[in-house]
Amino acid sequence: MKTGRPRQSEKTDARSALIAAAQELFLKHDFDHVSTRQIANLAGVNSALIAYYFGNKIGLFENAMKEMLSPVVTLLNETIQDPSPEFLKQLMLTVSRRIPADMARLIIRTLLSDNQLLKNLVVNELARPVNLRLRKVLAKLQNNNLIDPAEDPKLLSFLLAALLIFPLAMQPIGEEILDYPFNEENRERLAQAQITLLMHGVLNPAHS
Repeated sequence: MKTGRPRQSEKTDARSALIAAAQELFLKHDFDHVSTRQIANLAGVNSALIAYYFGNKIGLFENAMKEMLSPVVTLLNETIQDPSPEFLKQLMLTVSRRIPADMARLIIRTLLSDNQLLKNLVVNELARPVNLRLRKVLAKLQNNNLIDPAEDPKLLSFLLAALLIFPLAMQPIGEEILDYPFNEENRERLAQAQITLLMHGVLNPAHS
């Protein structure tokens, strides 16, 4: 493996390889059971590059998580100024098509762990900023009378999080007990069912 400072032409590939390897390992294993050497070996780069790009393993974890969440963050940022009634549908389909199913369990695993530093990172740097953006979009939809103004935005964001996260977190139960495999086709069907529930549950009738 190459050592020393990477050339400019190598930086993007090495950094991307580390993030991809970290995502693969962190989705499958607890944070404390994944070593920087394992990540570097899977990425095919020198482990010193983790410190070079991310500072440490937690910095790499943060960047790996942010990249996995980026499709949702991008949607929220693009929608926040002028959301349409289609936003809820777009959100559900984005999560279904772009977010790894194992990510929900990774978030829950982290929040239930004894690693307070990691929990604070997930809450303050990842989950809370996404939730604040979501509340702003929901408030705009209410101001535009697209969602019932009487609904509490905090409760709406909680219900949305539940619909988005918990079905994915229940994948082992769905597959092993309920005989519902989480393949691409069934994730799409689940998203469409969630969309129907939301569109008829929270949108004003004129827009559902």
